[in-house]
Amino acid sequence: MGKACLYFKRLADLDAAILETLIAESIAEVRRRHTVVGGA
Repeated sequence: MGKACLYFKRLADLDAAILETLIAESIAEVRRRHTVVGGA
């Protein structure tokens, strides 16, 4: 598990669609790694 920082000078510098995809894929990966298989 790791972390990352995103640095930008202006909100206008961000592409909202790319940021949304990055976040969604990151959440999916965390869920994939930490899902309990087989119940309780």
